[in-house]
Amino acid sequence: MPRNDPLDDDFDSLDLDAAKTLINRKISTLSRQLATEKEGLGFDFPSYNVLRQRAERATATLHLRERKLSRHESAIRRLQNAIRVLRRTELTQAKDISRSKRDLTQAKYQSLHDPLTDLPNRRFFTEHWPMALSTAKRTLKHGALLSIDLDKFKLVNDHWGHSIGDQLLIEVAARLLRCVREIDTVYRLGGDEFAVVLAGLPAARADAAFITQRVARTIVHDVAQSYHLQTVGKANEVPISDRLLTCTISASVGGLIFNGREKSPGQLLRRADEAMYDIKRHGGNGMLVNH
Repeated sequence: MPRNDPLDDDFDSLDLDAAKTLINRKISTLSRQLATEKEGLGFDFPSYNVLRQRAERATATLHLRERKLSRHESAIRRLQNAIRVLRRTELTQAKDISRSKRDLTQAKYQSLHDPLTDLPNRRFFTEHWPMALSTAKRTLKHGALLSIDLDKFKLVNDHWGHSIGDQLLIEVAARLLRCVREIDTVYRLGGDEFAVVLAGLPAARADAAFITQRVARTIVHDVAQSYHLQTVGKANEVPISDRLLTCTISASVGGLIFNGREKSPGQLLRRADEAMYDIKRHGGNGMLVNH
């Protein structure tokens, strides 16, 4: 701009009114120049205040979003921690439930089985004897019950001690299992008393009796074979050396045939026991099957 432009005059040489007039002229001239420059650029520049306000709003919005993001991240971390705790809790509970089920199953098994021979016990027999009768009635087939008592077992147990007696009972249980089929059941009722329930015998009573007598004879024969037992510790408080002890016992077996239509299951049990005791009174080592 030329130096002789009245806008460049020194304000000190002007009075107040002339200075105001000159200032207004300068503002008007600068406004026209700015408008001309804006038009030449093709768009309007916002003022500083507008830009500052926009920047402040943007900054406030950014801070707000950062705070929201921080809260979201905190919530996500809390949720992830809660999920981990829940998973650990569920895993622990699942283990506890599995352990409880195993304990319950084991307790139920132990309550129904003899701890020495692992055969079903008297309680198991009492619960399942009616089922054996109903199965025979439903299938129109016969079944058989054998009552077994060991002869001279008390003499062996008293002389050689409970360790030998326990070994003998375990071996007797194994021999009884070898004498029957998989569908049959061997029970240890207690002490030296055992029972066998034969299932799925022929519908013809004579055929069922024949099979039952054959199984009973096999049991008498196998139980009477020699036993070779390991002696350990003491017998009647007398120390003994570790060696094989050979002993023999026998069995008295009483049995009966049933078809499930009998009126008194308890009477059937007594009849089987009576047949077994009849053999025992005559010296044992034999069998008697009523049919």
